[in-house]
Amino acid sequence: MRAAAPYVCFCARSDLAFPLVSLYCNHNRSGSTNWREKYFDVANMLAETRAELDDFQHSSKELEEELERELERTERAQEDLKNRIARAESEREDWKVVSSR
Repeated sequence: MRAAAPYVCFCARSDLAFPLVSLYCNHNRSGSTNWREKYFDVANMLAETRAELDDFQHSSKELEEELERELERTERAQEDLKNRIARAESEREDWKVVSSR
């Protein structure tokens, strides 16, 4: 007599388009699966994930814009400091010329 093959859950197959379905496998004792409930669970998870992605993209864009403004301010301040250094060095050279006479 042959031994019965072990029961393999279809939802746990790795080649499914959405393998997370296997996380929500809820077989009853007879071996059937409530696919409608699983579908809605996964659809809700997908909707939540999309909403989180949208929030992340929005906050990332805001952060990027803020960092760009900060970079522009820093670059302007750096340029201003370079100009002030150049003027100070020029004045120093002028004083050297005047004091050497």
